[in-house]
Amino acid sequence: MHGKPRRSHSSRPQVRKGSFTVDDDIAERLRSGHPWLYRREMGTRAIDRYHGKLVQLTDRNRKHIAYAVADQDGNVCARLVDWSSKTAPDLQGLLKKKTIAAWRRRKSLLPPEYEALAFRVLNGDNEGAPGITVDYYGGFAVVHVFAESMESYVDGIFDGLVESMAPIGVYVQNRFRSVGGKKPEQTGAKLVRGQAAPIELEVEENGLKFSVDVTSPLSTGLFCDLRLGREKMLKHCAGADVLNLFSYTGAFSVYARHGGAKSVTAVDTAPKAHARSRKNLRLNELDEETVEHITGDARAVLAKFADRSRHFDLTIVDPPSFGSPASRGAKPWVAKNDYAELLTGVAKVTSPGGMIIAVSSMHNLRPSEFDAALAFASMKSRRSFSVLERISLPWDFPTKPGFHEGEYLKAALLLLD
Repeated sequence: MHGKPRRSHSSRPQVRKGSFTVDDDIAERLRSGHPWLYRREMGTRAIDRYHGKLVQLTDRNRKHIAYAVADQDGNVCARLVDWSSKTAPDLQGLLKKKTIAAWRRRKSLLPPEYEALAFRVLNGDNEGAPGITVDYYGGFAVVHVFAESMESYVDGIFDGLVESMAPIGVYVQNRFRSVGGKKPEQTGAKLVRGQAAPIELEVEENGLKFSVDVTSPLSTGLFCDLRLGREKMLKHCAGADVLNLFSYTGAFSVYARHGGAKSVTAVDTAPKAHARSRKNLRLNELDEETVEHITGDARAVLAKFADRSRHFDLTIVDPPSFGSPASRGAKPWVAKNDYAELLTGVAKVTSPGGMIIAVSSMHNLRPSEFDAALAFASMKSRRSFSVLERISLPWDFPTKPGFHEGEYLKAALLLLD
């Protein structure tokens, strides 16, 4: 008997021009608001042909799920941007609306005099702006683009910022790897709207002052996402000997000295970072000589401290989330592999009853893996670790439920026996 051929029930996604069908379990996850379709879930690289273009995602019954931007580089092959429209949206216009809405939410929660503060304006995929974040520093907006596929749409965010919050200037920094995995040149942020910022710009956080550079190729000098961690440390540093590992520009060191720490020791591989740390101390009228700045590899420095029986009451462990080159002959730092070993070294120089603020900003490290690293360090050092409190992202970093990749910050205040 002849008739229409049956539809295949193969597990491989079905593809129409500009439309991609995904399996039911994936469709359920995407409908719940998860903004990423992983390359491993497609079973085909046909989507790469649409790099930087809008594609439609559907379930096996051809029912619409969302519109997404296809991406041919990395583990994420499509970034969802619109779950409600049945026709392809104007993405620049949509991003403009999302930026304006994000600013309105922040403005309702900020103090009237917010111009000198530092905070996040738009939190990327969590607020419908795939691969793009916006931070505000003392009158200037800094847009970071982490996905090359979104580069041609970012003008919508620039326009939304100018129309809603009217910053003095808007800068953009491309942070993505190009197709083929090559990193962009670190040329500094580009001014795209308004007036240029001074090289040294002062911002405030909890009444403390910090110098930032919004034109910097990588970081401005102050990580807004760890604000609650700095506030937490302030409550426990009075009279304490504090060790600040991967100290960068010394934000934790400033908080420690402000909070009455007995001593502060800052360790970083970059002498330039220590110079900026000293400047931040001076901005807050704190004697820079009261902080010992050590240039070197954190693991090597910890080993020397252990050999000399030097101990601390409170240690901040906030390593870079990426791999870094070796320092002075030490082996290269690989965050995911070396974190537990690092905490083991910290435990060896922690006084009985001392505390550790352990931080990880790795997107690909799940909370369970973070806890496993804490447990391993406890076992290896033969010290009992107790989690006194978890430290979350602050209010200006909203996250989608079920999107653990978006809630990347894992941090905990630990008590050691």
